[in-house]
Amino acid sequence: MKRVWCLILLVTFVTAGYSQCSNFDANYPGGLYTTNNTNWTNVTNCAYGGEYARYSITAGASYEWSNCNGNGFDSQLTVWNAAHTTSLAYSAGGCAGGRATVSWVANFTGEVHVLLSQDNCQSNNSCARIRWRMTAAPPAH
Repeated sequence: MKRVWCLILLVTFVTAGYSQCSNFDANYPGGLYTTNNTNWTNVTNCAYGGEYARYSITAGASYEWSNCNGNGFDSQLTVWNAAHTTSLAYSAGGCAGGRATVSWVANFTGEVHVLLSQDNCQSNNSCARIRWRMTAAPPAH
């Protein structure tokens, strides 16, 4: 019984530091972004931890967001529905320097918000580059 409790406590501790972030501060940069480009598209060179951007997505398409290959900080990216009630995808890594890349296949057509956070779901005022792309188009009907 002691081993089971120890394992439960360890799992709880490990997942607590790496959960989906919800520290929404401001919508930056403004506007609604859309893409069908498989090459990286730059959204901004200076997003702060706690800021989110709005993206138009299509059901069945695969998307990727990243703050790799540029300025930044140890980061986390969380994809949310537009109401900020459901986390759809999350990443706390994926490239050098603790920067994040998150991939997601859209299961609806509409809008998502992608939140940039510093590690441990913190806000900050350091610049990070945000890019995105469509990695696969939706299937033809």
